[in-house]
Amino acid sequence: MSSRPSIVWRRAAHDEHDPPRATRCSGRSSPGTTLCDGGALGARGVRADLRPLHELGVICVKGRIAFSPGPNTPFEIDEFPVLRPEPDQVLVRVLAAGICGSDVHMYRGELGMLTALPCASGHEMIGEIVELGERRKRDTLGRELREGDRVAYAYFRVCDGCPTCAAGSVACPNRYAVRAPLTVYDPPHFHGAFGDYYVLREGQWIYKLPEATKTEHAVPANCAIAQALAGVHAGQIRFGDTVVVQGLGGLGIYAAALARDSGAGLVIGIDMVPERLELARRFGAHETIDISQLTSPEERIAEIQRLTGGAGADVVIEMAGVPAVVPEGIQSMRAGGRYVLIGNTMADRATEVVPQQIVRSNRTLVGIVNYEQWMLPRTLDWLARRRDELPFDDLVSQVYPLEQINDAITASDWAGSKANLGRALISMTA
Repeated sequence: MSSRPSIVWRRAAHDEHDPPRATRCSGRSSPGTTLCDGGALGARGVRADLRPLHELGVICVKGRIAFSPGPNTPFEIDEFPVLRPEPDQVLVRVLAAGICGSDVHMYRGELGMLTALPCASGHEMIGEIVELGERRKRDTLGRELREGDRVAYAYFRVCDGCPTCAAGSVACPNRYAVRAPLTVYDPPHFHGAFGDYYVLREGQWIYKLPEATKTEHAVPANCAIAQALAGVHAGQIRFGDTVVVQGLGGLGIYAAALARDSGAGLVIGIDMVPERLELARRFGAHETIDISQLTSPEERIAEIQRLTGGAGADVVIEMAGVPAVVPEGIQSMRAGGRYVLIGNTMADRATEVVPQQIVRSNRTLVGIVNYEQWMLPRTLDWLARRRDELPFDDLVSQVYPLEQINDAITASDWAGSKANLGRALISMTA
């Protein structure tokens, strides 16, 4: 990926009725907060309602948010008034956000835009509660929430009103509708994680962080880690199973660690970057296979056969995002094995498989998107329990201020930096 131009700041049209811009804000409201008089900003910064702000529920502060004008276009930053949460919403101050691989794919236009343009991007983050809507006083596990609590949330929202939801699946076709119709100019503006604030909407799961969970460790919990747990769960790993993980980026590293913690007797990681192979071993992989040394699928399949005494893997988890690894993964399994596909999300990328290799060996293939409600709080507990035993700090590649978000996107691009070991984080306090 080519280097990005410097950040572009956009300012909404303000007039004398608008509240003064806060040069720095703690991100918290408190009882008795004074509200400003003035006009509310509507679409593209034009005052759409001349009622005083206290009648419109605007807190006397503004917040920054980075947004994407379109594919392959540098992010821009704008400021918007912070609206008080509606009864079923939660206003959160973002502490840190992560650059997920899907953010890079969306930037390049490879996923298709999941929301209207210009869109507020980003979904991996940990925040601190600023204000609770009057009907949102507890988290999804029923625990009391208070201002100042650190929280994680599900970035998607199942609709509970379609045949898929009725069947109990989280692959709801409407799951991204939580922000899909909204541009960054549509109130409440803060629809993405790359900003000072985020507004949780009705139906989004929210969970309080355990005190022992570090903020930096938990940023990818609501996507990469919970998704890896969903893959491990779908693999039905039994005590002593052999598990192969194809691709040792962030998702693959977490999958290796969770597979071992789920009772796998042999975890084998496959990648081409020596630093990733070494990090996978530190996270629990018993063996690793270096693609630069075993360059053909046949060699790698033979090595897995050797490591498993000729049986093949009980479970293979695909985290590479490369369709060409799928036939290799199928042939790496034992008869009756289970293949979990997570990384391949591009509609325009295909591969060829031999159905006979699945049918005649009773092998199972399953695709995973999103995760079940219980998985996110389990990942938060796992991070707290294992914080001093696994090198989670090494999965943070670099921390950037919001103004350097284009640099963070560039650094997170696999095509431009094959040595990336972890997430780039955006700190709102850096």
